[in-house]
Amino acid sequence: KFPYLVCNVKATEGETLAKPYVMLERKGLKIGVVGVTTNDIQEEASPKKIANFTFLDQAASTQAAINEVRAKGASLVVLLAHCSVNQRAADGVVRGEAVDLLMKLHGVDACFTGDSQAIVNGTMIGKPILQGGTHGRYIAKVHFVYSTEEKKIKKTTQELLQVKNMNVLPDG
Repeated sequence: KFPYLVCNVKATEGETLAKPYVMLERKGLKIGVVGVTTNDIQEEASPKKIANFTFLDQAASTQAAINEVRAKGASLVVLLAHCSVNQRAADGVVRGEAVDLLMKLHGVDACFTGDSQAIVNGTMIGKPILQGGTHGRYIAKVHFVYSTEEKKIKKTTQELLQVKNMNVLPDG
């Protein structure tokens, strides 16, 4: 059970909406996983449904969460961004809200996105950025080879794994 994560939305009153991040440890390596949602939610959602929430500056709150997980010893930082991203078939260039956000941040090692429902397997500023399409048709995977002696990523591979035999009906 993985928790909901969002660093740029807070409940106006009462309990916290969700954690901004979670710290994981895999093979002795600390990994910070930060969650962020789209700025467009304020225009897309019903005003009644978001009346009890405060929306923080997306880049500033995300950078603050990244800084916090790094301060807690995260060697790797993964961003889970419910922000749009698309990839041009002709040249593989990725663009969209998630890319715009990544350009403002420091310390992200990989970004997994959602929202635009596109299939994306690209890079931006040398960092993997992936989105597995819609209805769970693909699983986005990034593999890091990390040197604990040098305290840096030595190699990164990424792929989209197709989930076979899907019997999912389209929305509508």
